[in-house]
Amino acid sequence: MRKIYLQTKTAHQMIYDFEDGHLNNIKYQNAEHLQVGDIVSGVVHQVDQRLKAAFVDIGQSDLAYLAFDQVYNGQVHKGERLILQVERLATKTKKASVSSIIQLKSDALVYLPLENSINISNKLNTDEQVQLKEKLDQIVDHGGVVARTVAGQFNFSELKEQYSHLKSKWDTVSRHYQSKGVILKEQNLFNQFLNGVSHSGVDKVIVDDLDKVQAFKQSFDHLRHLIQYDRQFYSNKPISITELYEQLSNRHVKLKNGAAITIDQTEALTAIDVDFGSFKDEASKHPPYLEINVEAAKESAKQIRNRNISGAIVIDFLNMKTKREQQMVMNVFREEAENDDVKVHVVGFTRLGMLEITRKRVNENVYQFLGVDERSLAKYDAFSYKELEENLLVYEANPDVDCVLVEVEPHQIVNWKAMIEKIAYRHRFHFECYIGQNNSLHAPYKLYKIGDVNWLLSRQEEGQLNIDKVF
Repeated sequence: MRKIYLQTKTAHQMIYDFEDGHLNNIKYQNAEHLQVGDIVSGVVHQVDQRLKAAFVDIGQSDLAYLAFDQVYNGQVHKGERLILQVERLATKTKKASVSSIIQLKSDALVYLPLENSINISNKLNTDEQVQLKEKLDQIVDHGGVVARTVAGQFNFSELKEQYSHLKSKWDTVSRHYQSKGVILKEQNLFNQFLNGVSHSGVDKVIVDDLDKVQAFKQSFDHLRHLIQYDRQFYSNKPISITELYEQLSNRHVKLKNGAAITIDQTEALTAIDVDFGSFKDEASKHPPYLEINVEAAKESAKQIRNRNISGAIVIDFLNMKTKREQQMVMNVFREEAENDDVKVHVVGFTRLGMLEITRKRVNENVYQFLGVDERSLAKYDAFSYKELEENLLVYEANPDVDCVLVEVEPHQIVNWKAMIEKIAYRHRFHFECYIGQNNSLHAPYKLYKIGDVNWLLSRQEEGQLNIDKVF
């Protein structure tokens, strides 16, 4: 049985894809963070002729990097306002990269609003290219278009509708040209995912927001009968954010056969080590290296996908004596990697016998998304804020909750109060919330459900509590 859970209301948006009770796939994004493909408006802060690049203020905490070869005329000047598209997200050591070559994409077309040519995928045969060009000549009245390979499968009306939609997006961008920061969130996590879901393999699509249910039903008619709203979504979803942290940030992952893989992140690369773990096969005198390595290859590809690990990756498998065994393991990894939306390149086995892989960096990895240190795996405040937001939504579905009390350490009270106000603005909870100080906490915060607000206020009047109302 396959159930898909769409968590749309929180700032940390998530898709949980469960098959027979097991988390098979997960997608996530922070709705407030930059994503690759976002359209932004920025002002050139500095031009460096030596680097052949400019640094642009796009309303983020750091400037973005704009190479001259990503500008149509090859030059910009200080103070110039530009519409840009995010090409690469920032890392600890590199700034976000942006481009003035805007590309808006649909299933069949790529719209280039600042160009004026029509180009057809060369993977189509000559007749298909001619027919497609004739259709697009009648449709395109502004900007340039690249027809993707699948464009040949769409009729005239469908292509016209896609073109009109992309052009409308650009019109929206143009109207907000003077607004610094994000103008258009190009990638919709949920639409992208649901586009690839077939109704035949899914039993339920469960959503946390009633308005989103109606929108998804209109957009995805083939899933209409499967999409449903759950008022108790945050109580009923099979995995909490704390359990997700334990699953996806754990260095050690046990395989079905008892063996294990260990995942370690460094500045330069990610290393995955395969070991016997608790594997036992007393019937065999020779350890079944191939069996363990095949299972490890499958799990490694899955962990790379679900943790959104990018860059250089090496996997140290157990002893493989022949090229044939290496090829078998490599094929298994490639097959599992086909389920990945992000491009994965299998380089091959090194002379030291390690499998070398690279994966394109698109968005945050799971550690950055959750708010966890990639090396120590310690939780930052950002994780606790996400956890609190989900816990408050559990109470929002309970009409018996009159108010809640959040206790934090005294030196953190200002930060927590500001974050709780931000969460409340997003959700408009039906209950009241108070914040108090506690010097003896063993966790970042403690949350109490209060049935009667008058009881809480009476304790405050008696001097037993020092609390402030947040909302």
